Amino acid sequence: GLAVYKDIANVPAYRNRQLTYVDICVPSWLNKDPPTFYGFWGSCFNDYRETKPHSGYDLVKSWRDNLFPQSPPFTTLFQKINQELLNKNVEEYLDTVYTKEDLTKPPGPFFILTSNVDAHSLKSGFNRTEVCQIHGNTEIWQCSIPCQYKLWLAPNQFRFDVDRETMLTQSPVAALTYEEKERNEGFFPTHVSCINPLCGAYARPSILMFGDSKWVSDSTEDEFYDAWASTVLTLL
Repeated sequence: GLAVYKDIANVPAYRNRQLTYVDICVPSWLNKDPPTFYGFWGSCFNDYRETKPHSGYDLVKSWRDNLFPQSPPFTTLFQKINQELLNKNVEEYLDTVYTKEDLTKPPGPFFILTSNVDAHSLKSGFNRTEVCQIHGNTEIWQCSIPCQYKLWLAPNQFRFDVDRETMLTQSPVAALTYEEKERNEGFFPTHVSCINPLCGAYARPSILMFGDSKWVSDSTEDEFYDAWASTVLTLL
């Protein structure tokens, strides 16, 4: 299984450096020590991808299907008061990873609000429109500045190259051509680069870290939670 928050950084490499989870989970490492930043988030990213969602997600899915089945009154009201959201041209927005297909599956009475950042709710088969990850997740990446290219998804087969003894990646290559970044969607074994051809910044996971003023949340995800909550309150 996956480590809980207090144990993520409870490994020899960090104990030897007297670093705790609170110390390491801050965005400033990206500028002062990229191998440490990508070593930490790269190991989390790899672990979250390698670990299958546990059986609890199947249990929650059974709750959705058996205890919160589709409700015609809810569906009718949701569609009535949220037409603008359901017709949102998501392809025009750079601060969302939603697709037009996602919008065809609006939430029912059931909704997941989670602080987990492993994206396992989505990997377990829940629709993107019925999940709000209030701290983001490691599958979504953003420019660290951020520039206008705000959010994009990690490639399906990608893994970071992290030395598990030191919890470091190798130092990133200083200069990359746009063609190299585009070919790899900005992802390299040692680091991630912003995919904006006019931006030379590093990229980071779209996760709310400690002391974080540059996190970009997914605007459409936020809107769907607000829309779901508004619909529920209207029905009460």
